[in-house]
Amino acid sequence: MPLESFEDDFYVYRERLRALVGRNTERAFHLGGRVRVRLDRIDREGNKLQFSVVG
Repeated sequence: MPLESFEDDFYVYRERLRALVGRNTERAFHLGGRVRVRLDRIDREGNKLQFSVVG
């Protein structure tokens, strides 16, 4: 997922935690963790799907 789809904060990768952490909210997305997503776009010609984080 593109980092631009994380719209609620500015996220920075913290290698020690292996996570993306929000600067303001400190919300963390850990490598291998479950994330609820929404399908935003289907590119049938390029065989690509674009998702964004929900909640």
